[in-house]
Amino acid sequence: MLTHIPPFVSSVDEDDGYFNIPKAIREDVLRLFDESGVILWLAGHTHHTSRRSCEHITILNGETTSANFDDRPFGFRFLTLRHDNSFDWEFIALNKQKEVMIRLSQ
Repeated sequence: MLTHIPPFVSSVDEDDGYFNIPKAIREDVLRLFDESGVILWLAGHTHHTSRRSCEHITILNGETTSANFDDRPFGFRFLTLRHDNSFDWEFIALNKQKEVMIRLSQ
């Protein structure tokens, strides 16, 4: 699943706020996605890096290329998914972007 706004920032029962999906639909959406086999939820909007989970879903927020509220360096995440549902979530700093693109093209 890929959305701009994550379902929650700290806990599934947190109050409604600017950075999360409203509580009125949050639990239903999470339950539906879990029942449907979603294992990863990628989100933005918070401008900070975090990794949390709810049931079988791992929720990931990565760095940005513009403004990180947690003072992380500018960059992005390269996600590698495997057939066994495991994954790597590698940080790529903007100043390393060129060497990563060369590596991928080989």
